[in-house]
Amino acid sequence: MPDRPPQERRRKIDKEKLRQAVQEKPDAYLEELAKPSGCSVQAVFYALKKWGAN
Repeated sequence: MPDRPPQERRRKIDKEKLRQAVQEKPDAYLEELAKPSGCSVQAVFYALKKWGAN
């Protein structure tokens, strides 16, 4: 079998959109951040956790 180049995982969350939303409204609930990007609340939670947002 030929070696395949590694494929990047497709992300459902647009990092820039989420960062901009957090900057505009830092006290927003996770649901408010998840709705515009069309992803789950859990996905937003883990993205913010990974980026070190408290």
